[in-house]
Amino acid sequence: MTSHQTLIRIATKYDIEPIVDLWYEAAYYHSELDPRLKVSPDERASVRISFEKDIDSENVMLLAAETEDRVVGYISAKIIITAQVQLVSKMGFIEGITVTEAQRRRGVATTLFKATLIWFKGQEIDQVRVDVAYYNSVARKFWMRMNLQSFHYA
Repeated sequence: MTSHQTLIRIATKYDIEPIVDLWYEAAYYHSELDPRLKVSPDERASVRISFEKDIDSENVMLLAAETEDRVVGYISAKIIITAQVQLVSKMGFIEGITVTEAQRRRGVATTLFKATLIWFKGQEIDQVRVDVAYYNSVARKFWMRMNLQSFHYA
């Protein structure tokens, strides 16, 4: 695989540690934007356990982006069953997406998201939600480019 090729695939248990590293990279970035979002380094085990559960769940899609045999990004998406009073009974939720800084602006996040949309369509989901940190203007611009009409600011 050349340095310009990125493989998008379903994450496996062997991807958990690099995905946790990416999660912490994103968490650090968010804490720089807003100190209230700082996470404890002691929570690494619980973050790992959460991703391990996601791999085994049929309602979660965890994809890894791999370049030169390294995980350089991931997306975690899940199916949410909505309240019975709502017209839409289930929707997609993007729980997290991160691409390592060295691989940004190369289309990796876009490719991860498009692959997730295919999975959502296969699950008969046509509404997708994402929560975005208010101070994360980079993420807000990304989601607008992905044509999400509205998203929740966390």
